[in-house]
Amino acid sequence: MLSRLNHLAARPIIWIIYVYQWTFSPDKSPLFAPFLRGRICAHEPHCSAYSIQVLKKYGLFPGIIYMVDRISSCTPSHHIKHDPATLRVVFASSAPIGVPFLKKIASDPRYDLIGVVTNPDTASGRWMKVRPNTIKETANRLIQSNEVSPCEGGCHEVTGCSQWKYDIVLLHWLTGRPEKNFLPWLKKELESQWHTVHTPLLPDPDNITIDEKVTYLLENYTLDSNTIIIGHSLGSLIGMKTIEKLQKPIAWFVSIAWMYDRWATNKRKKSKPEKYINYEEIKSKYGQINRDIENIKRNCISFYVISDDNDEEVPQKHQIQLKEMLSAWFIHGKAQRSHLTAEKEPLILEWINNFFWSMKEKSFISTPNSLRLDSKKYADEAAQFQSWLEEKKPDLLVVIAYGKIIPQHILDIPAIAPINVHGSLLPKYRGASPIQSVLLNDEKETGITIMRMDAWLDTGPMLSKKSFPLTIHTTALDIIDRFQDFGPKQLVDTMRDYAKGHISEQIQNDAEATHTSKLSKSDGLIDPWSQSLHEINNIYRGCFLRPKAHFILPDGRGEHTGKTITIDQMTLDNTLRDQHKNEPLLATRNLQLATNSAITVLTLKPENSKAISREDFLNGYQN
Repeated sequence: MLSRLNHLAARPIIWIIYVYQWTFSPDKSPLFAPFLRGRICAHEPHCSAYSIQVLKKYGLFPGIIYMVDRISSCTPSHHIKHDPATLRVVFASSAPIGVPFLKKIASDPRYDLIGVVTNPDTASGRWMKVRPNTIKETANRLIQSNEVSPCEGGCHEVTGCSQWKYDIVLLHWLTGRPEKNFLPWLKKELESQWHTVHTPLLPDPDNITIDEKVTYLLENYTLDSNTIIIGHSLGSLIGMKTIEKLQKPIAWFVSIAWMYDRWATNKRKKSKPEKYINYEEIKSKYGQINRDIENIKRNCISFYVISDDNDEEVPQKHQIQLKEMLSAWFIHGKAQRSHLTAEKEPLILEWINNFFWSMKEKSFISTPNSLRLDSKKYADEAAQFQSWLEEKKPDLLVVIAYGKIIPQHILDIPAIAPINVHGSLLPKYRGASPIQSVLLNDEKETGITIMRMDAWLDTGPMLSKKSFPLTIHTTALDIIDRFQDFGPKQLVDTMRDYAKGHISEQIQNDAEATHTSKLSKSDGLIDPWSQSLHEINNIYRGCFLRPKAHFILPDGRGEHTGKTITIDQMTLDNTLRDQHKNEPLLATRNLQLATNSAITVLTLKPENSKAISREDFLNGYQN
């Protein structure tokens, strides 16, 4: 209710700005724009257009604050030219640490999250099932909950909010009257999903003549790559004839209960023959389509055929013929009413939900195997990803723990900058394992650095830093938790301030740089009888998530048994730690009780077993 009132309160100001635009504005005024455009306000969009956008998006508050802030800093020489009301963001990550950052961007009204990039689905678990990673799962939930769909208050008029909006043309059955059949509910259903829906009133509705209806469609509607034609019964035939004559392809054609022929014994035809059309005429006209089927395929990217298994009007064998002819997807089942004419047909509704869900996912989520155009195996896929990203026209590309080197041709696409969230205080600990490496090297503090990416590994100029201290108890998981607590807010505030020109870049000092590599299993291998407790604790903390601190169990003669023992949990006493930090973890190789009294908790996990206490472990593994 308050949101509604807030947007209503903004309307008078919006109308005042509209009047100003067409009277005195140097941007749109017929009198002043030809001489003053770009000389008073060099922003894109112009300050008046920007003001309308923020008032529609946020309402009176804080829209008026954003409007005044923009206008008060506007000069012809302002160094920020591209300054949209909301920033278009594509987010790239493949690790759980990225989830709260993704959610924060999606929920922040200052940003339009227009795409997510992550790794392809992989097989995992005991049965090696193919599963999406947590970033893809989160992105799908955002789609399902409409958190990344057009929003209220005129947001759909701001660039980027209607990224899945299609122009859909519904072609109805028989005599061509839009009020007939399933169209009213289907139109309402599609419009609820933010699509533009047309239900043409085709000419001469009492005549079967197809060509004039096709001509009407071509002359009165823009049919392009954003168009979906859905035709029911005879409307399906009209749709095919229309596609045949196009100059450029449309996105999809959906045929519902395609009308080609029907049995001569049809009872309805006998009872009311005057209401039905000349099917021989349809058949003769279809012959032309049959010869031009390749042209139809060229003019439409993909096809669907939806069929009723028990259609009394059209035998299903004809639906199957159409499916094979068009290489179409085939959806069939028992309809609520024959010929798919129910007021709200479940079969069609299920298709709508599945179809547009897959379209949203495909439009919103990209999972390229490679970003390199010179890849021997995935060059085509990399080129498709580049086109996908260019079509998004992002202002910002945000990367956190993505796992792939991003080439320069991708970094050049964002209008403002590619931004990276790095898990250390740069320039120290560049590379793949900064969170773990600060613990392995016993650093006393760490933090997050947000930087503008360049072609090299973590060498770009820094935009903001935030640090926090480390203790002997801090593990890699603790650091990730801290990052997820304050990192998302740091990111969204930094991006906005940088886009507005409120913060400047800080060049890294390469002389202070250190580098990290991806951890391997050997990085977690310890010798609990010779290494000091201090060294082992650092390995335990740094490898807490993986590869875990572990050692190989010896036999009674001091030789390895090959069994791996993992340190599942270890806690040190703050007071005794300094006194005993140079002593080993275990006293002797026959696994007698550890003499290092600084350890208060020690839980060990034998290979292929559950974690057990130190005492239970020693009792069960006596030599």
